[in-house]
Amino acid sequence: MKYTLAAVGLVFLTAWTPNAAHAQASLSNSPQAAAARNFRSNGAENSGFGIKGGVNINNIVGDGASKYEGRESFVSFHAGVYAQIGISNRFSVQPEVLYQRRGFKSTSLSAAGSEAQSVKLNYVSVPFLLTFNVFDNVALQVGPQASYLFSINQGGEQIAADTYRYNSFDYGAVGGIEAKLEFFRIGARYDYSLRDLRKTGDFSLNGITQKVEGDIRNGSFQVYLGVGL
Repeated sequence: MKYTLAAVGLVFLTAWTPNAAHAQASLSNSPQAAAARNFRSNGAENSGFGIKGGVNINNIVGDGASKYEGRESFVSFHAGVYAQIGISNRFSVQPEVLYQRRGFKSTSLSAAGSEAQSVKLNYVSVPFLLTFNVFDNVALQVGPQASYLFSINQGGEQIAADTYRYNSFDYGAVGGIEAKLEFFRIGARYDYSLRDLRKTGDFSLNGITQKVEGDIRNGSFQVYLGVGL
């Protein structure tokens, strides 16, 4: 919660500080800003494309997540590209393609049972967001997201998704807030999976039968910086 409040506060501070407003007015008269305005699609003032990247604060949520003793957040990153397509001066749609690392830490995965190990889940994610401009430079975003799990690292070793009954395909919802200052944008959002991380049931590993609990999903809080091209 403290990360969420800090990031949202930073977004509003960026959007409303007098220094930011003065800088925005100066940049709006630059040749680069004029070129960017010529790119607007359908006459909307909120179209463009660019690159983005930032920090993920990940964990697993759901009733089944309680089986992982000592569970704690895992800090990682995400990066990718976006395209914002204006529908009007207030509404736009924003598809993105992101590489992001999710995961968590748990002592229950340690052979000694006393040292936390990280589970790193590497995804390619495609969020499709509806963006509403509350103000000229502050927008709310919400929409669905589909993700593909292409690799897993557990305790420093690569493991197979099928062997450990991980679902390769994930889907969920994303929502957040974003502030823009000419070519730059800063934002915070929450990414919540609606599909279980793993398939329920038993599997055998090294001759030992293990049980996979249901109701375990990814949850990630993101803070990012974007640059328009």
